[in-house]
Amino acid sequence: MCITFLFTNSNDSSFKYKLILINNRDEYFSRKTLKAEVHKEDDLIQVFGTDVETKVRGTWLAISRRDDTIRIGNLLNVPGEIVKGRKEDLRGRGPIAIEYVQTNEDIESYNKKLCADCTAYNSFNFLSVEIKPCDIKTYFTSNATQNYVELATGCAGFSNSPVNAPLQKVIAGNKKFHEIIQEHKNKESMVEALIELLKWDEKHYPDDELLRRRGHDAEDFSSIHVRHNQLYGTRTRTIILI
Repeated sequence: MCITFLFTNSNDSSFKYKLILINNRDEYFSRKTLKAEVHKEDDLIQVFGTDVETKVRGTWLAISRRDDTIRIGNLLNVPGEIVKGRKEDLRGRGPIAIEYVQTNEDIESYNKKLCADCTAYNSFNFLSVEIKPCDIKTYFTSNATQNYVELATGCAGFSNSPVNAPLQKVIAGNKKFHEIIQEHKNKESMVEALIELLKWDEKHYPDDELLRRRGHDAEDFSSIHVRHNQLYGTRTRTIILI
């Protein structure tokens, strides 16, 4: 399980950041992963870590720049979903974030196409951002609900449930995320405060949505920083400031 908080700012010139994104990747500590690297191809610059556990290599978070356009793709799974058809026939969701940051399509066209084909993948939530000099667009696509929505600017939180059924830790974390942005606006202390939010281990439980998705061990996953056991937990923290 993973968690992401996003702030987008398209019109407040008094605040130097157009975007703040913070993410915890929760995974098995033994899962083979390459560290984030820069990949250059013609006019495209990309940065992402790579999951090498499966034949179809992918990532949970990627960023790219081509000319004056910046793209960010963030992938989260959705446990507890019943996927129709044979599991072995489903595509791995890992390449979605990389495919998005590499595309020449605009953000809406990409998400429309992804949504139309979403049942071919294992369960996923996909957060995508497109930043141009005078515009920021954010979309959220999920094959749990089989739809995509454009999100308003401001603060938002995402984890392993549909956007209309947020986990309690997402609600609590988004409130604190907003407070951090207001309190540390344009201060050097911003990053330290964001890291502390990603380290927050208070459990936000009970949570009916989390219980439905994780069952008997749901409480272990009810904090932003997860430590389920010696084998699984939060293993990567990322902060992106633009």
